[in-house]
Amino acid sequence: MELGKLDTKTASNAGAEVQITDAAGQLTDIFITVVGIDSDEFRKAEKEMQNRRLKHAQRGGKKSITAEILEDEMIERLARCTTGWRGLTDNGKEVVFSYDKAKELYTDLPLLRDQVEEFIGDRENFLSS
Repeated sequence: MELGKLDTKTASNAGAEVQITDAAGQLTDIFITVVGIDSDEFRKAEKEMQNRRLKHAQRGGKKSITAEILEDEMIERLARCTTGWRGLTDNGKEVVFSYDKAKELYTDLPLLRDQVEEFIGDRENFLSS
């Protein structure tokens, strides 16, 4: 087997588009471009979050990890892994891509967030057939 067939990092860094479905499971004209779980950006974000937790613990921090903290971290990771979108409008106006807007959308729209999270975590989405 060629080692290249195991190289998920290169494909994850290149990114891929996920087509968003509505609540009924129907395809929409919204496409979100993301990098994958094996991308440099995902790994960097993951390490930074872990280091924050460790640094806090080393300082004798007694703050527990909560569901809210984990959700905020997940939203941050997703926003950092989002590189663009198309077909996204609000009240008839195009939604301009930015990291902050991605965080806002992933916070406010769980249906969108869940689809993007699932897509990023599936290595097969980043490999050519």
